[in-house]
Amino acid sequence: YRAARKSNIISAYDNPSPAAFARLVARSSVYIGIHLLLLLSALPAWCGEREARLISRRIQELHLPFGLVVDPVFTSPTSDSIFRYTRGGDSAIWTGHYLAAEAFRYQVTKDAEAFANAQKAVAALRLLTSCTGGGLLARCSIPRDSPWLSGIVAEEAAHGIYRGRSGYWIGGTSRDQYLGVFFGLCVAYDMIGDDTLRSQIRSIATELLEGLLRHHWNIVMPDGRFSTTFWGRPDEQATLLQITAHMDPPRWQTVYLTSAGWY
Repeated sequence: YRAARKSNIISAYDNPSPAAFARLVARSSVYIGIHLLLLLSALPAWCGEREARLISRRIQELHLPFGLVVDPVFTSPTSDSIFRYTRGGDSAIWTGHYLAAEAFRYQVTKDAEAFANAQKAVAALRLLTSCTGGGLLARCSIPRDSPWLSGIVAEEAAHGIYRGRSGYWIGGTSRDQYLGVFFGLCVAYDMIGDDTLRSQIRSIATELLEGLLRHHWNIVMPDGRFSTTFWGRPDEQATLLQITAHMDPPRWQTVYLTSAGWY
């Protein structure tokens, strides 16, 4: 309960009943849902297909108001009415995990719905790259006309809010946001054998890696501020290089092997 209050799952009720609290957490915690979707999608189709589909549709219904994963906050523990969205600063990492979940589900079930959801998730990750001007990953991108814009911007202001072509995006991007995105891209690349989708995935990974290398493994915002760095984390550098080399060996394999020798 204290953890739920700290994460803003409960914002206006100090003492919900256990049943009401359970219902609220079940509706508002996308993290549990995505991990269950990942787990169930990896099981035989006869064992978890129905459950995975239900979880996926619940995520569609509540957690993707503009295509990226964010968390709803409800007006009360017993209400289905959403009055704001939270956790925009972690949208990149969880959209990456969500993409991986749908990709695993597609590999097991060949469900057209899973494929369509994966396509939308890849498009959302492309937006997180293009909204910054390219070569840099945003934490989240919110359309200018979204009714949820003001609340998310106010909550995430400390990370830095930047104006994009079609809305606003959240900066201050951390390494784990990159790792979550690359995880989703890599899983989708291997689990979904669609050439068009693979080309899109390869393009996103290449653009993000090129941006990091251009800044010597530093994450730099448009105003010149350093968000963080991959220096001191050779394991994470090697991970991003290996994933991208896996997608495009002619271009990146030598770079990866050379860098691996340094580590």
